Amino acid sequence: AIADVVGYFTATGGSRLLPLSPFRVLDTRNGIGAPAAKVGEGATIDVAVTGVAGSGVPDGGVDAVVLNITVDRPSADSYLTVWPTGAGRPVASSLNYGPGQAVANLVIAKVGDGGRVSLYNAFGDTHLVADVTGCFVTGATGRHVPVSPTRVLDTRNGIGSSQRVGTSPLVL
Repeated sequence: AIADVVGYFTATGGSRLLPLSPFRVLDTRNGIGAPAAKVGEGATIDVAVTGVAGSGVPDGGVDAVVLNITVDRPSADSYLTVWPTGAGRPVASSLNYGPGQAVANLVIAKVGDGGRVSLYNAFGDTHLVADVTGCFVTGATGRHVPVSPTRVLDTRNGIGSSQRVGTSPLVL
């Protein structure tokens, strides 16, 4: 079992969710938000998520975005990591996939430098698609506090618990 924290909710502070109609901010199949080409092995691309015309995401005052991330036609077993641009790449996976699959996952990502998030493809190459579906905005009494992905549980190597997942409950 693996768990990565990307944010938390508090009684005070933070920001509120602004739900949006899905808006495509990235599609490497046709050149939206990045060149029209597969993202290669070990490659990182930075994607603008704030102030994108038509998206509904404000240019400023955005702490995090809600994205539906899709991989299309990956060439190898791999994983994708999404994190705030300008921060160090975390040891976390936002999406895991195998060759030839089209796989999607909902991701909440803290916004980084220049209103961007970074996407890292570990192995092989793949097309990437990202649709923004909401954002957490500041300026109102809020609840959500975004953080860079942080590994808090990995039973493979004892992070967070020495227990291996099996028939007994896992206690964090």
